[in-house]
Amino acid sequence: MQSPSPVDVIQRQLDAYNAKDVDGWLATYAADAQQFALHGELLWRRGMRR
Repeated sequence: MQSPSPVDVIQRQLDAYNAKDVDGWLATYAADAQQFALHGELLWRRGMRR
């Protein structure tokens, strides 16, 4: 299976964002991805409660 192009990933993120689909937006990230604030605070990782 071929990986999606960066443009395809960004389009999926944009579409999910515009639809207010948080789960769809987060699904574009790798299973072990983490989101951090500018100064290092962990904002999100898979399995965290929102």
